[in-house]
Amino acid sequence: MSKKSKTDWAWLLKMAWRDSRRSKSRLFLFISSIIIGIAALVAINSFSDNLKDDINSQAKEL
Repeated sequence: MSKKSKTDWAWLLKMAWRDSRRSKSRLFLFISSIIIGIAALVAINSFSDNLKDDINSQAKEL
């Protein structure tokens, strides 16, 4: 890792920390959006798996 890359990460983390302290409502909105998105992906994947299992079980009964 080059020296410039390390400074970029340090600067990025410093700015993220500063912005998170300044606007708590934006941080809460951002984190809750990520959580809702992940939950939606898990729900869709679970629904898809259950649908495939049901189709396979019904196909075996035929």
